[in-house]
Amino acid sequence: MKTKLTYFVTLFTILIFFLVSFKNDSYKNVNPNGEKDSAVDRIVDIQDKIIWEIPKVNRFYDELDLVKKRNSFENTQLYVEVEGQGLPIVVIHGGSGATHHYFHPGFSVLAKDFKIIYYDQRGCGLSDFTVDENYLVDQAIRDINNLKKALGIKKWIICGHSFGGFLAQCIKQQTLLKRRNNYEMKNSYLNL
Repeated sequence: MKTKLTYFVTLFTILIFFLVSFKNDSYKNVNPNGEKDSAVDRIVDIQDKIIWEIPKVNRFYDELDLVKKRNSFENTQLYVEVEGQGLPIVVIHGGSGATHHYFHPGFSVLAKDFKIIYYDQRGCGLSDFTVDENYLVDQAIRDINNLKKALGIKKWIICGHSFGGFLAQCIKQQTLLKRRNNYEMKNSYLNL
């Protein structure tokens, strides 16, 4: 019963609002001449021709202070951007076919305290794309590990979005398995 009453009061309030608005002509706007006009009176700007070419505009990240390079791994080149100094953070973009560019300028704020590493996954964005090559999760993980080696990084923070988050979890899982296996190997020597 209480919900029906709330529903009725809400509808009644909306009805009163619209009646008052139309009575006072508050739904109408004032044009530059000071006269009131409605949406019906608006002039529509219709182009006399269709623009087919996309205008040449600099990309936003071109204006940022980034070190841009291409790193070669296993028959492909990955596009990499680095900014800032400090503990490295690699950001892994989502979805096959996406690029790292949507991380700009959000992660640029962290460049004061961290070294931010952006890269495009194999076959994505500005990295090389090979038509006859399969895209595998294991390959994507190897690319990230090769990137870490190529940049001479021992320890870093991995931050992934969507599919990139999945890759980050896979890398963490591999790291934990390696640690466990190393621990078991050391213990097996001790038990001899």
